[in-house]
Amino acid sequence: MKLPALNYVFEQDWILSKCVAKKVLHLGCAGDALMNLGAEASLHVKLLGIAKELCGIELNEAALSQLKEWCPASESNIYFIGNVESLEKIPIIDKFDIIVAGSIIEHLSNPGLMLEGLARYCHKDTLLLISTPHAWGLCNIYEWL
Repeated sequence: MKLPALNYVFEQDWILSKCVAKKVLHLGCAGDALMNLGAEASLHVKLLGIAKELCGIELNEAALSQLKEWCPASESNIYFIGNVESLEKIPIIDKFDIIVAGSIIEHLSNPGLMLEGLARYCHKDTLLLISTPHAWGLCNIYEWL
C-alpha cells in the first residue's frame, strides 16, 4: 500500500484558517502554559482577532483570569468556568460553527463525556477540531537534536 504525500502544517495556523468569520467554541481556552508564555502565544487571543463570535470554556480559574486581562469579555467574546467533561453544567445554549479542543483531550479522564456533551452545541455543519501533542512529531524530535 502506498501512502499519499503528507504536508506538515502548523497546528495554530491551520486551526485559525478554519475559524475565520465563524462562531467558535474554544475548550480549554486559557490553559496553564499561557501564564508563562504571554498573550502572543495564546490561541484564544488569535481567535478573537478573526472569529465572528468566540466563547471560551476553561477549568483553571487563575489562567482564565490572566486571559481575561489580555482579552476582556464582551458581546462577541464570552467565558465560562467549567469542566469539559461536565458540559451539561455550563449554561451555554448557542450552537457553534467550529468547536476547538486544542491539546486538552490528553488531560481528560473520560474524553467520551466531552464528546457526548458537545452534541448540544452542534448544528448539522459544525466542525469539531481536536488536536493533541505528538510526542514523536517533527517539532518535538527537533528539540532533542
